[in-house]
Amino acid sequence: MSLQLKKLDLHVHTPASYDFCNKKVTADQIVDQAIKVGLDAIAITDHNTVDFIDKIKESALEKAFVIFPGIEVSCHGGKEGPIHVIGLFDPSFGKDDLQKVVGALGIRGKGEEAFTAKSVNDVVNILREEGGLSVLAHANSTNGALSDIRGNPRINLIQNPKLSAVEATAGDFKKEIGKRLLDYLDGKDPQYKRELPVYKSSDNRSPDDNGHCLESIGSQFTYFKMGELTLESLRQCFEDPGSRIIQDYELDKIMHNHPILLSMTVKGGFLDGERFEFNPGMNSIIGGTGTGKSLAIEFLRFVFDYKPTTNSIYKDHIEKLKKELKLNGEIEVYFRDSSGDEYKLIRRLNDTRDPYSNVPVCTNLSTGKQYDGDISSIFPLLIYSQNEILEITRDSNAQLKLLDNFRNFEGYRKQSNGIEDQLADLDRDLFQAMSDSKNLKRVTKEYKTCEEKLQKINKKISGLDSLGKSDTYLKLFGEKESIEEKIKEYDILIASIDETIELFETNCPPKKASSKKAVDIIEFNLNKSYSNVIKALKKELSNIEGSRNKSEEVLSNWIKKTKYTHVEKGYLENIKLKEKEKELETERKALQKEKSNLKKRIDFAKKASEQFQNIRETRKSILEDLKLIKKNYYDERCKQADLINTKSNNKLNIIIQPGDNKTVYLEMLKKLKVGSQVEKTEIEDIVEKVSPVDLIEYALDENIKKIAKLCNLSELKAGNIIGELTHQNVLESLSMQYKGYPEDRIEINYQKKDENHYPLAELSMGQKADALIMIALGDGEMPVIIDQPEDALDVPSIWADICTRLRISKHARQFIFTTHNSSISVSSDSDQYIVLEADGKNGYIASSGSIDQKVIKDNVVGHLEGGYEAYKLKRKKYGL
Repeated sequence: MSLQLKKLDLHVHTPASYDFCNKKVTADQIVDQAIKVGLDAIAITDHNTVDFIDKIKESALEKAFVIFPGIEVSCHGGKEGPIHVIGLFDPSFGKDDLQKVVGALGIRGKGEEAFTAKSVNDVVNILREEGGLSVLAHANSTNGALSDIRGNPRINLIQNPKLSAVEATAGDFKKEIGKRLLDYLDGKDPQYKRELPVYKSSDNRSPDDNGHCLESIGSQFTYFKMGELTLESLRQCFEDPGSRIIQDYELDKIMHNHPILLSMTVKGGFLDGERFEFNPGMNSIIGGTGTGKSLAIEFLRFVFDYKPTTNSIYKDHIEKLKKELKLNGEIEVYFRDSSGDEYKLIRRLNDTRDPYSNVPVCTNLSTGKQYDGDISSIFPLLIYSQNEILEITRDSNAQLKLLDNFRNFEGYRKQSNGIEDQLADLDRDLFQAMSDSKNLKRVTKEYKTCEEKLQKINKKISGLDSLGKSDTYLKLFGEKESIEEKIKEYDILIASIDETIELFETNCPPKKASSKKAVDIIEFNLNKSYSNVIKALKKELSNIEGSRNKSEEVLSNWIKKTKYTHVEKGYLENIKLKEKEKELETERKALQKEKSNLKKRIDFAKKASEQFQNIRETRKSILEDLKLIKKNYYDERCKQADLINTKSNNKLNIIIQPGDNKTVYLEMLKKLKVGSQVEKTEIEDIVEKVSPVDLIEYALDENIKKIAKLCNLSELKAGNIIGELTHQNVLESLSMQYKGYPEDRIEINYQKKDENHYPLAELSMGQKADALIMIALGDGEMPVIIDQPEDALDVPSIWADICTRLRISKHARQFIFTTHNSSISVSSDSDQYIVLEADGKNGYIASSGSIDQKVIKDNVVGHLEGGYEAYKLKRKKYGL
């Protein structure tokens, strides 16, 4: 069984104690009270007697409750009365076993007069020799050893290696930091020079403090991280209190609200049928070579869609899936996110050539619905294959991504992606408007030419008309044409409003029945607002259509008033009579038609020119939004870097340089063939001196002088650059404003033994890896999964930089490591070991649980220390 928090009261009295208030209380009542207040086990520690042990063990057995048999020994020789020492024994001990302990202690007398003449140190030694753990009871208060004993005797007692722990009263834990027993016994005191575990228990004191009572059981308690409720597990807690003993006020270590990978089941391949169940804290996967440790990590990568980004790691990953999961193999995982929702995730290997061609199937077990969103958004992981850390030391972008993992930067990325999509759409519109507006000068010139030709034709026709009919008709024709063009503007306006109405009708949310839900109320009001706008537009459209109809009436009245139809008829009849005039009329009509078409093209080009400017202004505004997002992103990165620096005790000095990574910008400029116009060094100068946003804006303005001045170029070269950017590669150039937007750059500096910080480039591979793993462990709540982290580390740094952080972080964060290193797994106090073995054909989980269990301890010593004999020899060699 892996380590779990157990709520224990290790100092409980029964009616067997002389000062228990109600002698009629039964064993069943004591067990029931312990269960009622949520205790997982209690220690029975009556004054100088073990008479009640078998009774309460029998009751507890029926209710599957655990009792630690014990005794509270009164030692003779205290200045203010007897000094109390508690002995705790394994749940397997009974009354007969403990009677031998009582005999060894030499306890004499009965009731309140019972005591041992032996010294406190002697009692501590005897309790350990008899197979128990010795604890100084309520050490800071009446009958407490540290309250009564002073000077060297106290120092000798604390330094007695057979003393297991110290019990303090609840009041002692409320003292200011530095004045608690917890502080005096933290190993840093210059006199005591020893760390001892300090915990609290109820001593089930009666309200008047004149004895012990049933109701006070569990009124004070301590959490212990234990695999099994055994004395060995309790010993492990006393040996490693910093990791295993948790006070009731340390809520961050008690509440498991962080994301947790619950289990993984493999179907098919080398690990077929194996189910890995993970502890919320630290998990160490151990075993010999070829037992499937690395496969477990690769399978987790696969199911969670964390494809390796480096070629060598990716090739190895794909090969392992192909050979060891095999075609149609399946990985199934269960996980719980930070909100408490549980999910099931399944992925099948359908194509060994492209394992990532199909997507995982995710189900929210809390709702029963399939989740089709981004899994990494609800359950982010930090996962690295073997030696991948070393690859990251060579890639600054990967280092920045590592930093980004520790905060919810998804919002910034989504905003940036959304803006890029907006700009890409606008780019196409701008390109079209740009192309159309460029025709304006040419079409205007053609229009003027046509207009001049038409005037000359009209003059010739007028010269042939002796009656002046042509002049009259041509004048009226011009007026009629102007009126008709104005009426056509109504048509454009009506079409535009129709499009707007259609857009609003498409986007209008459906009308819902009245509801008290906030979201329904808002949607109802939103529908109402849309409907009001549509209604107003339709009303105005009706008014405009009425105005158009009136304009048609105005035209009709004008035709009647000017007798246009009669004048036109006379003109045409006159034309028929004159062959020359007929030819001119044919030419005039052709020119008139051309003029009308050119006018439309001019209007279109003018509109395009206006659109071009409007779209540019819109793009500028959106680019400003992008700039703000990048600035906020940078600020958050700096905060995260500062936090990690602090948590590393400033061994790391991470600096974020804003917009200092211009690699993409430089490559895009080269790709756009700007390099054919200028030298390589000149391109680099452009990148350093002008942002991609400004460069494209100057190019669109055809501001040759500005580019030439800023980049120290001749105007000829600046003009050539503008030509390349705005005539040959317009869409690519526009996209450079956001795709080539300079990114932040991370600088990681690591403190060496000389206490100076050095950049990664000046570090050994081990120091580089140490720095990156310190970042990975520095902050955040996402699970961390690493295949053999020790492969990349310098051995001396494993304890100081890795283990010490793991011991703190694992209470509120999940870790899953494969390892051969005992420091990482044992010194960090793994909450669970998963032991893998193989029979040549398949790998399998041989056992799993905590080091408190003998079978796990044997495997840990065997796989990580080379076996007991090797370990014993090493201890002798070290003189430990």
